[in-house]
Amino acid sequence: HCLHAALWQVILDENCTRAVDFSTVWSSFNSSLEYMSCISTPEMIEFPTEIPGQKAYAYFYPPCNNLYEADPEEKPPLLMKSH
Repeated sequence: HCLHAALWQVILDENCTRAVDFSTVWSSFNSSLEYMSCISTPEMIEFPTEIPGQKAYAYFYPPCNNLYEADPEEKPPLLMKSH
């Protein structure tokens, strides 16, 4: 089993909700652009907080790598970035 890595520059639209361009900065393999379909498109979600009437917002990046198949009992990893 061989793992590949790549670093892409992704240009977003003016609302920062959709990728409009990609370029490969570095890649451990030659054909990295063929994997662009594996990059998730973010979805804005909102959810309630502990304070009544207040909402929090986040970007959700759904899994979209058709080349990977996990065990049916396994959930995809959750990566969080907080500020």
